[in-house]
Amino acid sequence: ALKEKEAAKAIETLDNKMSRDLEALEATLESRASVAGEAALAAVQMINEAEKNNFLAGCNQIRQQLIDGHAWQFRELLAVQQQILTKAGVPYFDGPTVDASMIHIEANICAFMHSAFFLRARIGEKQHLAMLATQEKRLAEAVKSAPPSFPPGGGYGVGMAGQYGGYQQMQPPQQNQQQMYQMAPPQGMLMPPPGPNPYA
Repeated sequence: ALKEKEAAKAIETLDNKMSRDLEALEATLESRASVAGEAALAAVQMINEAEKNNFLAGCNQIRQQLIDGHAWQFRELLAVQQQILTKAGVPYFDGPTVDASMIHIEANICAFMHSAFFLRARIGEKQHLAMLATQEKRLAEAVKSAPPSFPPGGGYGVGMAGQYGGYQQMQPPQQNQQQMYQMAPPQGMLMPPPGPNPYA
């Protein structure tokens, strides 16, 4: 969440600066056109249009480089988190992955863990552990009594949705999310050399 806020703030700051620069450029171009003679007006307008288009193209390139840089930082952070949770023995975590279905499941697990920590801070550890023990008992009884359920096509569902019958299957995110995680590092940013795994 902190990295998302940082990225959003950086993009907003850049957008505001580019908007101010564009307004200043447009004012300069209008002044140039206003003093041009009738014979040279058409040529001046063409020059102004080309200059504005070049400015916008440069802005788009700079903005895309900023987005690519933050996207690559997110990918590195994701890999570190996956390694930590794998070492901790959290289910469904098995080292770094860019598979969209697995990332979707891992995100749901992390959201559940975040909610659990928040609830424990509010009601206290003892009461929270008692509540979790009750829920674990209920889930175990539900699994024993529920018949196995398979989605159409005879395959298992995704993650816990396929493990416990009756739950709605979790749908993986769109393909463009997977492409974002698989993107190469932005131009000018070198990937650090592989070193020893501190979590091994």
